[in-house]
Amino acid sequence: MEGFKVFLIVQNSEEGMRIIRHLKCEEANQNPAFLSFTNKYFTLDVNIYAKLYTDEEELTQPYAIILLDSELLKEWHNKNTQKIENSECSLLISNGENEDLENWAIENEIEYVYDNLDSFEGFKKEDGENIGLGRVREAIECAAAPYAKTEKPSEVKQEEREPTEEEIENDLDTFEYFLNKIREVREMAPNSTEEERKERAENTIKELMEKFKLDD
Repeated sequence: MEGFKVFLIVQNSEEGMRIIRHLKCEEANQNPAFLSFTNKYFTLDVNIYAKLYTDEEELTQPYAIILLDSELLKEWHNKNTQKIENSECSLLISNGENEDLENWAIENEIEYVYDNLDSFEGFKKEDGENIGLGRVREAIECAAAPYAKTEKPSEVKQEEREPTEEEIENDLDTFEYFLNKIREVREMAPNSTEEERKERAENTIKELMEKFKLDD
């Protein structure tokens, strides 16, 4: 199977190169032929191709489709719905917010994002979530993950053994505690305000993270 790839559909090649430069703004290697992703699970280079709306060639799977807003967008979509259906993820980018375009994207099951493409100042977050082109990179990384090569296992393997009775009991106690906390939050929710529910949920999550050491 071929590697995962990204097809950027644009009206002209200059637009395509601009979007690719923006998507690679935090990368050390500025080679426009691929996007590089590095996290604690894998390191992966994903080929990215800028295609014109007027191109009619087939796209080889697996891939993601990124559409840049254009007067040719809807005509292209009418002719290429199968390409959207075959993609691992599909996103539509506009230069600035466009409510009509967002509604169209939702109707056609395409994720819509917008950014200031003319004066791009880097990736941004809103309420802790990636927005704009940062969200585009995040979506590509998630879609490409199943096709990344997993890290090689350590040469030094821990000796496999059966868990002790004490370890099993501790696991069962932890699981029961987890269920009780969820049940407690759920039962109190109907009689609480939205602010109280949010505060209680945050406190519960914090407590669970501390108990299970999930903040490492």
